[in-house]
Amino acid sequence: MILKEAIAIINRAMQSRLGRQMSDIETVLLEGAWQGKTYTQIADEAGYSVNYLTTDIGPKYWKSLSLALGESVTKKNFKAAIERYQNESFQTVQTSALSDLQPLTSNNIFTDWGEAPDVSQFYGRREEQTIVRQWIEKEQCRLIAVLGMGGIGKTSLSVKVAKDLATSSEVSAGLDNGTRTTQISAPPFERLIWRSLRNAPPLSLILEDLILILSDQQNSKADMSQLLSWLRQRRCLIILDNVETILKAGDRAGFYRSGYEEYGSFFNLIGGTSHQSCLLLTSREKPGELAVLEGQDGAVRSLQLSGSVEAARALLQSKGLVGTSEQQQALCDRYSYNPLALKIVATTIHDVFGGEIGAFLVQDTIIFNSIRRLLDEQFGRLSESEQSIMNWLAINREWTTIVDLETDLIPTIPRSQLIEALESLKWRGLIERQLTHTRLAAYTQQPVVMEYVSDRLIEQLSQELISAELDWINRYPTLKTTVKDYIGSSQLELILMPVAELFREQFPSPTMVRSQILYLLERIRQSPSLQAGYSTGNVINLGVNLLCDLSSFDFSRLTIRHADLCRTPLKGVNFSHVHFVQTRFKQTFGSLFAGSFSQDGQHLLVGDSSGDLRIWSIPDLNPIMTLRGHRSFIWAIALSPDRKHIATSSEDGTVTIWDSATGQQLHTIAIGNGAVQSIAWSSRNILASGCNDFMVKLWQPLTGECLQTLAGHQDAVNTVSWSRSGDRLASAGNDGCIKIWNGSTGHCIHTLAEQHSPIRSLAWHPVQPLLASSNERGEIKILDGQTGNNERTLQGHTHPIWSIAWDPTGTQLVSSSHDGTVRLWNPQTGECLRIFRGHLNWVWFAVFHPTQPILASGGHDGMLRLWAIQTGRCLKALTGHQSTMRSLAWQPGGAVLAAGCDDTVIRLWTVQASPQFQSLAGHTNAIADLVWSPDGKRLASASHDYTVRIWDSTTGHCLHTLQEHTNWVWSVTWHPTQALLASGSVDQTIQLWNADTGMLLQTLQGHTSWVLSVAWHPSGTLLASSSADATIRLWDIDSGECCQVIHGHQHWIQAIAWSSDGANLASASYDGTARIWSGTDFTCLHVLPHPNVVYAVAWSPDQSYLATACYDAIVRLWCPKTGTCLKQFEGHSHQLNDLTVSPDGGYLTSSSEDGTVRLWAVASGECTYIWSSDRPYDGMNLTGVTGITEAQRATLEALGAIESSQTMAGIAIAKALTPVPNKPAP
Repeated sequence: MILKEAIAIINRAMQSRLGRQMSDIETVLLEGAWQGKTYTQIADEAGYSVNYLTTDIGPKYWKSLSLALGESVTKKNFKAAIERYQNESFQTVQTSALSDLQPLTSNNIFTDWGEAPDVSQFYGRREEQTIVRQWIEKEQCRLIAVLGMGGIGKTSLSVKVAKDLATSSEVSAGLDNGTRTTQISAPPFERLIWRSLRNAPPLSLILEDLILILSDQQNSKADMSQLLSWLRQRRCLIILDNVETILKAGDRAGFYRSGYEEYGSFFNLIGGTSHQSCLLLTSREKPGELAVLEGQDGAVRSLQLSGSVEAARALLQSKGLVGTSEQQQALCDRYSYNPLALKIVATTIHDVFGGEIGAFLVQDTIIFNSIRRLLDEQFGRLSESEQSIMNWLAINREWTTIVDLETDLIPTIPRSQLIEALESLKWRGLIERQLTHTRLAAYTQQPVVMEYVSDRLIEQLSQELISAELDWINRYPTLKTTVKDYIGSSQLELILMPVAELFREQFPSPTMVRSQILYLLERIRQSPSLQAGYSTGNVINLGVNLLCDLSSFDFSRLTIRHADLCRTPLKGVNFSHVHFVQTRFKQTFGSLFAGSFSQDGQHLLVGDSSGDLRIWSIPDLNPIMTLRGHRSFIWAIALSPDRKHIATSSEDGTVTIWDSATGQQLHTIAIGNGAVQSIAWSSRNILASGCNDFMVKLWQPLTGECLQTLAGHQDAVNTVSWSRSGDRLASAGNDGCIKIWNGSTGHCIHTLAEQHSPIRSLAWHPVQPLLASSNERGEIKILDGQTGNNERTLQGHTHPIWSIAWDPTGTQLVSSSHDGTVRLWNPQTGECLRIFRGHLNWVWFAVFHPTQPILASGGHDGMLRLWAIQTGRCLKALTGHQSTMRSLAWQPGGAVLAAGCDDTVIRLWTVQASPQFQSLAGHTNAIADLVWSPDGKRLASASHDYTVRIWDSTTGHCLHTLQEHTNWVWSVTWHPTQALLASGSVDQTIQLWNADTGMLLQTLQGHTSWVLSVAWHPSGTLLASSSADATIRLWDIDSGECCQVIHGHQHWIQAIAWSSDGANLASASYDGTARIWSGTDFTCLHVLPHPNVVYAVAWSPDQSYLATACYDAIVRLWCPKTGTCLKQFEGHSHQLNDLTVSPDGGYLTSSSEDGTVRLWAVASGECTYIWSSDRPYDGMNLTGVTGITEAQRATLEALGAIESSQTMAGIAIAKALTPVPNKPAP
C-alpha cells in the first residue's frame, strides 16, 4: 500500500464514521508518520510547534483515527490498522448502496412539514442521499449537520431524505384469489418534524413546539430534559433548517448570537447524550459543538455540500435553455454547479437572451442582484480575518497556500488564527481546498464568489482613493508583481483598471488626477501606519494606469510594495531611502536572440542584441548577473558538459568562454570573417561553430585551439548540432543542405536531402538517431540521421522557423518562428499540440526546461516569456527597454537630425546645445530607416511593424500610414524630384507609393530573399535595391522591370548608396566588405575589406570620401578613387547600425547598439556631440534604498538612476544631448 491509497482509505473511513475527512494538519501528520519522521521533524518541515503536535493535534488525531478504523490506533501501529480496516470493510463497502438500506420498523408515523419546500422535482445528489440515510438508519446518528454555502441545496436535500424515509415501503403480492395488495412496511420513525430557523426563534419556542407534537399536545413545557425524554421514548427525526441565522455574524464560524447561546447547550445535549432519535441540521456554517463532538463515538456527523452536476444539468433542461454541451458545461462551471445561482441565471437567460446560453456567455457577466443578495447574507457573517482572507483569495485568483497568505496579510495574524479562519471558511462552504504537488494545502474561491468579492474590493478601494480615507488601500494591493503573468493580467484588467475608472469619474482631468495623487501621498506621509503597507504601491500603480506623469514625485522614506514601474518613465523621481518590496522595474535588454536553461534548471541564460549574456533565476526571473564582452548580437549559447563553462557566439565574429560560477570572461576566440550563427558543445568536450564564412570549425574551447575546419557548404552556416554521443555533427545553412560529419575525423559522411530553402535550425533527438530541421519556408522535417530519409514534415508556421528543440524525453518538439508564435509538436504524429501566442514580433528562440513543464522564449519585441506547457499560459514575462539607436537622416539644410530608435520613437534633434525638440510616436516596433522629402517638409519612416509612415515635420502629425507590406520594412527612399516613395521589405518585394495620397502604385518582385535597402539614382530614372540574396538589382521604373542584376558579394547586402553625381554606387555587406561599383557598367571598382560585417555606407556630398560603418564599432573613411582607408573614428562600444553625412560634408553622424548617436568632425576625426535616447529612469534618486539586489541596482543605474541626495543633479544629466568637453559645436 502506498501513501496515496492510505489517505484515500482514511478519508473514506472518517467520512463514514465521523462525518468528515482529514484536516490539513492531520494530513501533514499522517504523511510524516508514514515516512517514519519524528514529531520534531514533522513540526520543522510543516511550520508548526512541536508542543502543538505532541500535546494537541497528535493525540486527538490518533483518537479520531481509532474511532474511524474501529480499533486502537497509535503512531506505531497505524499502517497495520489501515490494512486490516481495508480488508475487513471490503464486503461492507460493496453492499452499502442505497437499495440495500432497510428502514427500522414502527407502527405509525406522524409528519409535520412546517414550511418545507416542495421537492417533487429533485435532481441528483444520489451519493449524498446514500450517506445521510446510512448515518440515520444504519448507524443511528443522533446529530447530523448538512453544510454548504447559500443556494447549494442543503434544504432540498434534507427534505428529500426525510420524504423518502417517511414513504419507505415494501410491495408484496399473493392473495389466494389472485388479487394484488400493497402491504406498507412500518416507517422508521414515529414522528418526523421539519422546522425553519430563518426568523431566528429563541430556543424556548422551538422546544415548546416540539414537545407539544411529541407529547400529543399534552405537554408544552419548554425544557431540554423534557424533549430528551420524548426522544428516548419515541424514535423521532427532527430537522432544523437555516441554523446559520442563530450564529454570530462577523466572527469565526460556529459562535452564537447574543441570546442564542442555549442552542449550543441544546445541540451538545442531543449529540452527546444517548437516545434513539436524530436531529438533522442545515447551516451555512458549522456550529462549534459539532466540531467538538464529531469523531468521539460516531454519533455526530457533518456533510459538506458542493455543487451538483446532475442537479445543475437537469435544471438547465427544465428551464428550456438551448446550448451545446460545451456551453452548458461552461455555464455550470461559472456558477460552480450551485443550484440556486443557476436557477437565477437561467431565468435571466430565458427572459433576456431567448434561452440561448451562448448569447449569455458572450456577455461575460456573472453577478446579478439576486445572487448578490444571497452572497451579501453569507459575507455579512464573516469575521474580519475571514473577510481579509476572502479578499486575498480574490486578489490572488488562483490556489493560494497558507505560506502565501502569511506573506500577503497586512497586518499579519498568527498562523493558528489563520488556520482557524480558513477552517471556518471551509465550514461555510465559501472556499475550496486542495493539496499542491508539495503536499501543502491551497485554497481558492468558486468563480461566482470570486467575482462578488472582487466587486466589493473594487468598490471599497475606489471609494477610499476618492475620499482619501485609507484602510483597505493599505491592506490589499490592486496588483501583485510576484504572480504568474496571466494572473497579473487578470488583476490589471479585473481589479486595477475598474478602480482607476471609478477614480477617473471623480477626477476627469490630468490636473485633477495629479493633484489627488499628491494629496494621497501626503496623507500616507502623515500616517506612520500607512507607510509600511500597500498604500504607496497602490497609488503608484493607479497613477501609471491613468497615465499620470509621475516625474519629479517625492516618494522618499516610504515603503513601496508590489509597484509595477515597468510601464512608465520616472525621470527625476525621488526614491531616496525607500524600502522596495517586490517592486518590478524595467530591464535594459533589447531583442533576445538566444536562450538556454542551465542543466539543473535553476537559471535561464539569454543573449541579447547588445551582445550581453543575461542570467536570471527560475522561476521568478530575478536578475543574477550580466556578462559583457561581445560588441554585437549573441546568436547562440552552449554549456559545457561539466557545467563549469559557458560559450557564447556573436554577430561580431567571436566566441567567448565564460566561467559559469563567477561570470569571469576566460578568453575570446576569433572564429572568422562574419557572424558566428551557431555553436554546439559536444559530450567529448569539443566546441563546433558555424559561421557566415561558409565554414564549420572544431575547437578546443578552453585553449582556443582550432582542431579542424570542415569545408563543404556553399553559403553561410546557420546551425550546428552534436549527436548525444558526440560522434556525429550535423550542420546546415543558407545553401539548404544538411551535412553529417564524423566527429573524430571531420570527414563528411553524407549530405542529406536538399530542402531548397535556407535551413535555420538543427536538433538531434536525445535518444534515437533522428534529426529535426527547420527552414525559412516554415517547415520542420524529421529526418533519419543515418539515411537522410524524411520521416515526417510538420507544417503550421507561416514564416521562417528560427529555432527548434526536443524535450528531454524526445516525445515533444518546440519551434519558434518569425510569425510571432511558439508551437509545441508531437513529432510522432506531426500534430501541433499547442500554439503559444503573446510575442509581438519575430520569436528567435524557444527552449524546454530540463525538469519542469515550462518553456522559455525570447523575441525581437524585447520580451522574455516563461510558458506553462500544459495550459499554454504565460507564467512570467519581462520587457526590456530598447534604447538602440538605428536609422539616421539629416534634413536638407542640415538644421535637424532625425533618429529612429528601437523604442519605436523618432527623435528630431538640433545641433545647437539643446535636447531633442520633437518626438514622433506612432510606430509599434523598431524604426529601420528614415528619409526626408527633398524640400525637408516631410519625413518618411520604415518600421519592423510592417508599415511606412509619412510625417509632417513641422506639426509632428502622421499624414499617411502605408500598410501593404506583409513583413518588416527595412528601407525607404524618396524620389529626388517627385512625390514618390520606394520601400523594401522582408516580404521580398519593393513597393512604390504616391507620397501625397499614400496610395500603392506598383510592386516590384525579383529578389529571392529579404530586400534590405533601396536607393534612387540622383536622376530618378533608376531604382537600386539590395537583398539578403547577395545581389543588387536595378529597376526601370517606367516598366517596373529589373534591368540588371549585380553579383559579387558573398552574403547579405545590408545597404547601398549612390554618389551625388550618380557616377558610383557603394554597397555594404555581411561578407565583411564594402564595394564601390561603376555607375555606368556596374563593374566592381574597389573592394574595401573590414574585419566584420559592414552595415552602412554614406557618400560625402562632393564624393571626396566614402564612409562605412562596421560591427567592430569603428567608422572608416575611404578614398573612392584609390580604395584606401583615410582615417578611422572610434568611440562607440557596440556595433554600428547607420551613418549619414551632414549636407555640407563637414560632419558624420553614426548610430550604435550602445544607445548613442555620435557627431564626428570629418577634418579632425573628433567626436563633438553625443546624443542618446531618453532613459526611463533619468535622474531617479536611489540614495539609501533597500530591498533591491545589486543586479537590480546596476540595471536601474544603466537606465539613468543615480546615487545622489540631489535629485535635480540627476535631472540635469538626463538631457538627451551631451556635449563632449572642450569640443566646439558645428
